[in-house]
Amino acid sequence: MAGFGSSEVEVALLIRSDDPRQMAEEIAGLTAMGAYLLVPREPLSIHDLHFDTPEGSLAAQYVALRLRTIGTEPWITLKGPARQTAWGGTERMELEMPWSPEAAGEVAEALRTCGVRVRAPQFTAAAPLNTMVGIGLAVIQDRETRRWPRNVVRADDLDQWPRAELAVDCVTFRLARDVVLYEVEVEAKADDGPAAARSVADDLVARYGPTLRRWPHGKLATGLAAGALLSRGALDGLLASGNLLSPEACDRIEEYLTSRER
Repeated sequence: MAGFGSSEVEVALLIRSDDPRQMAEEIAGLTAMGAYLLVPREPLSIHDLHFDTPEGSLAAQYVALRLRTIGTEPWITLKGPARQTAWGGTERMELEMPWSPEAAGEVAEALRTCGVRVRAPQFTAAAPLNTMVGIGLAVIQDRETRRWPRNVVRADDLDQWPRAELAVDCVTFRLARDVVLYEVEVEAKADDGPAAARSVADDLVARYGPTLRRWPHGKLATGLAAGALLSRGALDGLLASGNLLSPEACDRIEEYLTSRER
């Protein structure tokens, strides 16, 4: 897609369990899966804001625009439409850069290439949200993620070069009422990364069965669906302690998303 950078290949696995915290901790504690070692890195605190025009121009093209803050460092990300792979992952073009005047200008130009009318950015280093609103965009999703990342390396690789990244995520969607879910993402990080991501994902699904399922819906779509269902009362009684999504709530969200794709 014109205006986008590299290709992102990943698979998401939703933890559909009566005790997703316990299962997330168990997966985060794994040290190996098949032919790969899982090398822990420091946990991350991530704050994501997603944007669209008031008319929903980005959603209409299946384009996602995200302002991500990791710790105190802001990043801007623009993602193109997702394509499902044969093995249950997703692939999409992605443009991701640290927040800067050049990044703001490049994203604005990429949006114009997609036919989305935005104003020229008036860059604000300390307040990127103000810059995004200033070009004519609005926040459509606010979420926070606590992430436990692991490098996926071949067991026979002495240099331990990451082929992929496994991340266990606790995601809190800031809606009328907070909604929390746990999921696992496995993303390719090298030329042979898709094979590594597929192998690790297949092994995880085989080990954990129906409590860990492939989830072709991104966090943006999942959170928007949760918000829509919450507003109409369709999640009443389906949030567990701590506002966690119960297995039944996960099913309700999946039914909602599937029906909208038809």
